[in-house]
Amino acid sequence: SATGYGQQTAAILPRLKAAGHDVACLAFWGLEGGIIEMDGIRFYPKQFHGFGMDAMLPAYQDWRADMMITLQDIWILDPGMLSRIRWVPWVPIDQEPVEGGPPLPTWIDDRLKVAWHTIAMAKFASRMIAERGYPFTYIPHSVDTNVYQPLDKAQAKVALGFSPNDFVVGMVAANKSAYPDRKGFTWALQAFRTFHQRHPNAKLYLHTWMGPQYGGFDLSEICRHLDIGLATRFPDQQKYHWGMSPQWMAITYNAFDVLLAPSGGEGFGIPAIESQACGTPVILTRYTSGPELCGAGWLVEASNTWMSPLITAFAMPDGASIVEALEQAYEANTKEMTEQAREFALPYDHDRVFKEMWQPMLQQLESELVPPEKRIQLVPSLPMLQVVEALPPTPNGNEPMELEVPILPVESIQLAPED
Repeated sequence: SATGYGQQTAAILPRLKAAGHDVACLAFWGLEGGIIEMDGIRFYPKQFHGFGMDAMLPAYQDWRADMMITLQDIWILDPGMLSRIRWVPWVPIDQEPVEGGPPLPTWIDDRLKVAWHTIAMAKFASRMIAERGYPFTYIPHSVDTNVYQPLDKAQAKVALGFSPNDFVVGMVAANKSAYPDRKGFTWALQAFRTFHQRHPNAKLYLHTWMGPQYGGFDLSEICRHLDIGLATRFPDQQKYHWGMSPQWMAITYNAFDVLLAPSGGEGFGIPAIESQACGTPVILTRYTSGPELCGAGWLVEASNTWMSPLITAFAMPDGASIVEALEQAYEANTKEMTEQAREFALPYDHDRVFKEMWQPMLQQLESELVPPEKRIQLVPSLPMLQVVEALPPTPNGNEPMELEVPILPVESIQLAPED
């Protein structure tokens, strides 16, 4: 899919395969009905659960997998099912603890207890997981810095329908949740109204779905109400729905003078790195992963927090702080900011992250797997099968069981640990 998680999956799968791993993918969005093969990789479809939970164990067993790496919110997954597999969540933590609450939200803690290993996608998440003592590896999301790179800004602005002299403020965020407004659309639009009144050449580009059909805001109506409709542009909505290419997104980021992302909380925040890889500075919230991703840009403060249904805290970005950050961006030295942004983003390149972070972690995890010679081996002892070598305890601490099962004569059978 064209989502951030979809793009990360598309980047990591071929690299895993090229590194010699037998890899398959469970696609809980966009694939239903049957298994397909693409570029030598098997894709399993979702079943009935909206986030693929009921398809995880069948796909894991069918592929005879050594581990399952998930990239999704984990609060919707059943810990009982997760305890039956070698589960390695690449986990987003986009909320902070409520005052007086536990250091790690319960809905994360209860699931990480049964994880074989955890991947933290942000340093913010790393600190929270480390405090609980769970084994983890920090691996951030990454981008293709050969695609996301500085281009001619004047030409990029014209490509999006702006004048080269316009000061373009851009947002790249999914308009999927109106209440709460986690992506910060309402605060951003009200702040831009104030900023536009001071600087009539300021324009706003919202790379998102403009209507409420996905459960978000009617952004076009809000812009009309705030009297910034004529200063605001959206992408072609049909093309946006189908998904736009990374090459077009690179042009989009290059058209921006600044990326505005005053989110109430992010597990990572891929647009911040994509933007800076293109040389465009960012405005992020001083909350969750925001500070670690702001290499070239400005941080806005939170005026307050609100409690989510998961009993965690999201930020409410301060409108005056957003306006002040926009003013600083308007006066910034463009050349210096471009160089600073690009340099900051380069370590997040796909190939570099895979080589320096993914491969060492996978080698470590592979060394902890039960070697083939230590797996259960069954030989015939008619009319029963007899266990002749017991499997060591599972990663989750369950003791192996010896079973005698009536079966027809066989030569020999080998079972993987999960069987």
